[in-house]
Amino acid sequence: MKHLPFVSLILTAIIYAAFGIAFLISPQIIELSGITISDSIGAIEIRGFYGGLEVGIALFFGLSAFNNHWHIPALLLQSLSFGGMAAGRLIGIILCGCWSPLIIVLMAAETTGMLVGIIAFRQTKKYNYVNL
Repeated sequence: MKHLPFVSLILTAIIYAAFGIAFLISPQIIELSGITISDSIGAIEIRGFYGGLEVGIALFFGLSAFNNHWHIPALLLQSLSFGGMAAGRLIGIILCGCWSPLIIVLMAAETTGMLVGIIAFRQTKKYNYVNL
């Protein structure tokens, strides 16, 4: 599928943007994960890190989707960021000996994002979008 790198990056941009915008608008949604915001400074931190950073990364993925020369680094970031999140959750589950349905769903989605990124990366090399 020659268009997989483009589709993968656009979908990843949408996912990062959706989470980022949600945290910018309503940082309290982080409490669904068990994290409590104790004051306004905590809400600013959530907006900055979970909101602003994710929106910035979403913009990178979106711009990269339209520039074939950026596909390799963007797909690497996609694979490594989703893989890192999934690995972090798995390590957390192992260390604390606990889990929740939300954690499992997020970990499954992140693992899927990582695998799609890897497949798209291989497609990018196959169709010679960039010279390596």
